[in-house]
Amino acid sequence: MLCGSMILTCAFLACVCSCEKAPDTSEATGYFDTHSLDPSLHGDISTYTLSIVVMDPAVLTAGLAYNGASVALTAGGGTPPYNWDVHDSTLGSIAEKNGPNAVYQRIQAGDNVVILKDNAGNRAYVTIMQPANPLIISPPTISDLTAEGQTAVLTALGGTPPYYWSIANSSIGTLSSYSGTPATYTRFESGAGTGAGTNTVTLIDSAGNNVTRSIPQP
Repeated sequence: MLCGSMILTCAFLACVCSCEKAPDTSEATGYFDTHSLDPSLHGDISTYTLSIVVMDPAVLTAGLAYNGASVALTAGGGTPPYNWDVHDSTLGSIAEKNGPNAVYQRIQAGDNVVILKDNAGNRAYVTIMQPANPLIISPPTISDLTAEGQTAVLTALGGTPPYYWSIANSSIGTLSSYSGTPATYTRFESGAGTGAGTNTVTLIDSAGNNVTRSIPQP
């Protein structure tokens, strides 16, 4: 009798299973093509998107023109705490960092990439253009140095540091430093009127480039 009941039960279940239809999912196809995601139903979606905000937008198109130039950066979105890094530390570095804020500083020419990583493992990148620039001495012209002890401050820009200075005639002028930047030129008198003339200062960078600047001493 028990065996007969089990046979009838199994037969009934087989019938039910065979008669049940598979769910129709055709209406679900393309649902999100016509239904936009409502952010209000899903919290702050921006926290899942990590980005780097360059505080000076001009840098994105013009880059950092000279060694030592810097730009402020801020983390957007993501999950704190943040970690800042660079692709090539010989081209630039993170000079300052404080949580979501950082300052990137150029070391030498060559495009570099700043890398931001958040606590969830997300990453964001921004490329900082760092064009090569010709070696120059600033200012472009020097006013007349008419008396002993008058000075002119010379600043090296561009090129490839470190920098080295030399002067053509050390009897009528001297430099405060012959390496680095800036350097101060001082008119020198070894005797009455002997400092008169035009002196020439030469700037040389580590790549062998050089430029000169005339110092008028009437």
